[in-house]
Amino acid sequence: MSPNLILRQCGLSLIEVVVSMLILAVGMISGLGMTQASQIGLDAGRRISAAAALAQAKMEEEISMPFDGLIQEPFENQDYPEGFIRTRTIQIDAPYPHFATIHVAVKWTDKTNRTHTLALATIRSKGVVP
Repeated sequence: MSPNLILRQCGLSLIEVVVSMLILAVGMISGLGMTQASQIGLDAGRRISAAAALAQAKMEEEISMPFDGLIQEPFENQDYPEGFIRTRTIQIDAPYPHFATIHVAVKWTDKTNRTHTLALATIRSKGVVP
């Protein structure tokens, strides 16, 4: 082997280093994009969990009330806990006055200004109906 051939084969050329740095930079930029998307997903999950807890708490509060006290309250009201709008609606079923439908809805706006709603509904009765 000639001495020139041995010298040319040891080490990396400048072009190889630049290409490898370019590939590494593209990979890192992709990783940053995935991190941002995962943060948005985590925030959305946190807001959905909070909305579900608020709706469930209000529904449990309404279910635990006596039926006569339930229908004497205003049929619709709103409150605003922690950036959410919680609406409770009670509807007496027309042909059957011993039944009431309770709706609880929680609305919120995410960081992209999209409005979301989580709704729960149940039916209450006034004891045993003949």
